[in-house]
Amino acid sequence: MKTKQRHITKIIAFLLVVALLFGGAVQVLRISDDTHSRAEFDTFYRLDKNSLDAVWIGASAVQSSFIPSEACAHNGVQMYGLGTASQPVALTKYLLQEVQKTQDPKVYLIDIRMLAYDYDVMGNEIFCDNYIRRVTDSMRFSHNRTQAIKDMVERLEKKRAAVSMRLITTLVSRSIIIAGVS
Repeated sequence: MKTKQRHITKIIAFLLVVALLFGGAVQVLRISDDTHSRAEFDTFYRLDKNSLDAVWIGASAVQSSFIPSEACAHNGVQMYGLGTASQPVALTKYLLQEVQKTQDPKVYLIDIRMLAYDYDVMGNEIFCDNYIRRVTDSMRFSHNRTQAIKDMVERLEKKRAAVSMRLITTLVSRSIIIAGVS
């Protein structure tokens, strides 16, 4: 009986150590410049349910050019800006779903400035891991967050495959030209 209790105690102790290490690793692996983004999301999650009339979703303009208390003072509109620096427009769908979990605003304002930067002249998405993680690392763990991450990883994989193929094509074409000249 004592050996069984000792074994169970060891298992519990091991699981606690693993949980603590995992929690520490998550903090270490977070991107270093997302403190402001996390604070914005934490504040949003603490809002009373259905307390907003409007939500503004978007990039840095939402963070730096918007003062919700002014909107309320001048217009009586309870509004919140849910923005992250260089926020990819592709994540808007997931942020709308995140808002709808706790709020039912009458108006959504979507900052579309990043549409001018999300694509290069060939139509390829040009966002990077850091931009995505500012959003997904700040979201609460949920199916919505998991889907957002999955979608963004698929987009990044396609982007990287396209870049690799262009690089290979360029190198092969140059080596054919060099081989033909030799």
